[in-house]
Amino acid sequence: KLDEPLLNMIIDHGSKDLLTRRYKVLIIPQQAISDHGFSSSLSSLNQRIRSAADSVLGTVRNQNDFELRLRFRSINVIAADAGLQSLLALAADSSVRQIGLDASGRGGLNQAIPQVNIDKIRQTYGYTGNSIEVAVLDTGIDTDHVDLQGIIASQKCLADVCPNGADNAEDDNGHGTHVSGIIASQGTASPTGAAPGVRIHAVKVLDSSNSFSAASIVLSGLDYVINDLPNVDIVNMSLGTNSLFDTDCDNQYSYTRAFSDAITTLRDRGVLSFVSSMNDASDNAIAAPACIANAIAVGAVYDTQPSSYYSSACNEINPAADTLTCFSNSSVSLDLVAPGSPITSTRRGGGTTIYSGTSQSTP
Repeated sequence: KLDEPLLNMIIDHGSKDLLTRRYKVLIIPQQAISDHGFSSSLSSLNQRIRSAADSVLGTVRNQNDFELRLRFRSINVIAADAGLQSLLALAADSSVRQIGLDASGRGGLNQAIPQVNIDKIRQTYGYTGNSIEVAVLDTGIDTDHVDLQGIIASQKCLADVCPNGADNAEDDNGHGTHVSGIIASQGTASPTGAAPGVRIHAVKVLDSSNSFSAASIVLSGLDYVINDLPNVDIVNMSLGTNSLFDTDCDNQYSYTRAFSDAITTLRDRGVLSFVSSMNDASDNAIAAPACIANAIAVGAVYDTQPSSYYSSACNEINPAADTLTCFSNSSVSLDLVAPGSPITSTRRGGGTTIYSGTSQSTP
């Protein structure tokens, strides 16, 4: 029941601090969900998940060796810090299905519109995204930017650090501001976004360093969307784990199983999750949660006027428009590609800036 990376970590630590060391883990309760679809009410789903979590937590005997960090309303997982004694006891209990590390990750930045004909669609059909609501799970949003301040529907912070409190998603990095502008900039100080009529729910899950310390933070964001943002139509996650997967990863580890649970619940309720494949220059593997079967995994191609590209992942001297960028991860699980380098959008603090990455192609 213990995921291989967790087992390897325990083995690597050996006998050193054996009785005092704690591991940051995700625990998947053993439960049968007979109906995961929309016909299963959210309250019914939440009750089953609560009952399964209670069964697991009821088996914990050594409170000095176990600390609960997070419970979720609509995702079948528990986040905890547990010592070896608790891990072994949990693994032996029939109420537990799987236990693994609570993996970390980062935003998909490696540091457009005409190329995918969005201008033509707006002009011909008048589509602007009006009445559509998008939850952007990222570093937050610049609430004072002239092109964004009027489109913010709500804010929430669930990141490692929330400098302005839980109900404020002020961007302290810039990544989320850039991503939000690609979606819905009003076009005053920066290029008009792809869908300037949408409303954005800024959900801050990445910290000032554009990273998350644990998958449970992103899962908290998804749990929040499921339960507190019923009108959301689309979730954008320009982020991913450091680990890569060469195929659909739903059952690979505890955290991918939890991502699968959350994204499937959203999909069954009519919400699409777009996720960046990330930027490791891999041609046969992408990050989680992009590798989840029900996620829409997005890679990056060069925009209409690409310039030479240099990064720690790869270099490309003469890139051609509409070809896969050298940094974009790809695999059999990739669903779409879109312009991701170079992309001009809203800048934290005002004006514009240019970023490259699958973070920019995903929105």
